[in-house]
Amino acid sequence: MDGVLNVLKPPGMTSFDVVAYIRNLLHIKKVGHTGTLDPQAAGVLPVCVGNAAKASGILTNTDKRYRVEIVFGFTTDTMDMEGKVTSVTDSFPDEESLRLAAEGFIGEYEQLPPMYSAVKVNGVRLYKLAREGKTAERKARTVHVHSMILRHFNGKDRAVFDVLCSKGTYIRTLCHDIGEKLGCGACMSFLLRTSSGGLEISGSETLEEIKAQACEGKLKLIPADQLMKGYRAVQLSSEEGAHRYMNGQIIEITAPTGAILYEFAAKKESEDENHYNNELRDGEIVRTYNRIGEFLGIGTVSIAGGKFLLKSDRLFKT
Repeated sequence: MDGVLNVLKPPGMTSFDVVAYIRNLLHIKKVGHTGTLDPQAAGVLPVCVGNAAKASGILTNTDKRYRVEIVFGFTTDTMDMEGKVTSVTDSFPDEESLRLAAEGFIGEYEQLPPMYSAVKVNGVRLYKLAREGKTAERKARTVHVHSMILRHFNGKDRAVFDVLCSKGTYIRTLCHDIGEKLGCGACMSFLLRTSSGGLEISGSETLEEIKAQACEGKLKLIPADQLMKGYRAVQLSSEEGAHRYMNGQIIEITAPTGAILYEFAAKKESEDENHYNNELRDGEIVRTYNRIGEFLGIGTVSIAGGKFLLKSDRLFKT
């Protein structure tokens, strides 16, 4: 049983709670998620099952898309509605000021992780320290906000944005920082993740739906390689080359035992065939398939002495 579940995480559950639920439901140990979603938040949580759990780290690195509601006029210690109020103001933004403030965060910016987060400092989760009333020195991290689209503004204290951002971006902190920039304070009141790891909320399933599918033997598992379209696909043309590759050997992919058929990738995935027919680059990570199109895993290309070499990094087929 291998693949990825597109779970619609409900509010009130941690990401680990969802993983534990799936693990117990399917009676399988190899289960992992691809990026923590706040307990009070809802939305897309890709859950990797079986050998697909090896893809957790890869899918975690992808961009995320959110719909968030921001409330202006006060701040809390958790930067959301669950925390204690730490300041109150009687000023609110106008729409033009709000748009300009949000636009100022588009691109790279240094974001300080909130105290109520799973980030570790000296081996201890920040939220554990925060619950004890303690603080810790935190290092700002570079995150990237690709876009912020204002969907609704009530003209005073509430606004809804669609945000596309890099992994590791704390939306709570983004809301707080916008409030700081406006000078009126703000916190997050609602968060829905609409896209993550190549999965969309339109195709997500509730835990109840997943349980029913499991009972009927009709679980909707998505092959892990379908969510790795950011890597070019190559196909080993001989059984010998695939066997050596699967056993951890470095193979020469310009030799008959490991020749690459670029047509496999071009025909199946790309409208831009030139993208796939260009020569591989030194250090490039690729998806690898055997001669009958079975997904083998992720490998790294190296170039030495004019030869193209390939070594497996992570195998998904046993």
